[in-house]
Amino acid sequence: MNRYAALAVLAAAPVLGLAGCQGKTDSGQSYTMTIDRRLEAMMPGDLKTVHAAAEQVLKQDMGYTVTTSNIDALSAVIEGRTARDNRVKVESFKDGDRVTKVRVGVDPAGDELAMRSILDNLARRLK
Repeated sequence: MNRYAALAVLAAAPVLGLAGCQGKTDSGQSYTMTIDRRLEAMMPGDLKTVHAAAEQVLKQDMGYTVTTSNIDALSAVIEGRTARDNRVKVESFKDGDRVTKVRVGVDPAGDELAMRSILDNLARRLK
């Protein structure tokens, strides 16, 4: 292995090590961290219900400004901003009649505390 290949492997190791990490929020909601530092979780409820709850979480529970909120038959997206002007994105994907996959991102660099708080509040609203 040449020196450049070895450096590439070492540089990628921290990122690759984060892929697929799993955890639970305070309310017990399981999630997986993706390689691009987003949290994914399966939520109980149809797409429309989960999307509406996610929008309320961002606005009411987190105090974020929602800039975009769109939904169709198979997916939904909400984008917003924190008080520090960090970008927030919640994507939802229909995974069945009563199950929705949710993917949460807060930039820069995937603010895990904020993402876990969003998932935690969403899980509580859907119970």
